[in-house]
Amino acid sequence: MQFSKRRMNVAMMAVMAAVLIPVLSLAAPTAAAAATPAHPAVPTPATGLTSRATAPVSIAFVHSYPPIFPGGQGSYTLPYVTYKGSTYPNDHDVTFDVADSSSPTTLGTHEFSITFDGPNGTSVVPGVYNNAQHWPSNGSSPGFDIGGGGPSGGGTDCNTYTGSYQVDDATYAGSTLVSFAASMTLECDSGTAQIIARIIWNSSAGSTSPDLCGTCQAH
Repeated sequence: MQFSKRRMNVAMMAVMAAVLIPVLSLAAPTAAAAATPAHPAVPTPATGLTSRATAPVSIAFVHSYPPIFPGGQGSYTLPYVTYKGSTYPNDHDVTFDVADSSSPTTLGTHEFSITFDGPNGTSVVPGVYNNAQHWPSNGSSPGFDIGGGGPSGGGTDCNTYTGSYQVDDATYAGSTLVSFAASMTLECDSGTAQIIARIIWNSSAGSTSPDLCGTCQAH
């Protein structure tokens, strides 16, 4: 009788083990199953982003299609940028002199004067300005102007400008401009030529690539 009870106890323990082992396995998953999947690798930035300034720089680029500046040159890289302030006391235009030499009076130097003006003479702030007109006669419209281009200044053959500009950075300390970046696309004399310009002054905004012709149009 004692032997039979012992055999029954062994049989019952075997049954309980068969039931409990699968349950415990479900309640305590293995370390491999609980591990968090690895994050995918961070994608490499697009190639175009490498042309964006990583520290404040000053540089300007000008392109005309077809070439309309004196001497027949169509593209300019201008590493010397000087902020000139506002031209008129009651206006809030921002004007820059840009040149390919630190001595603009040197024979053969190309120099431009570039101006941006908000609607109704308001301050220029970041944003897109469409339907821009030739400054300083732009009135209630946004205004812009680009002059010079020839050796030691010179001039263009344009009488009127229309187009648009985009300001990527216009940072002020009070009323004083401390950094600026913008690009403009303008039509000369109702489409006889197109001028594209980009200017960066003491800013890390905007592209430092001299390729401006992504939006050039055939004339």
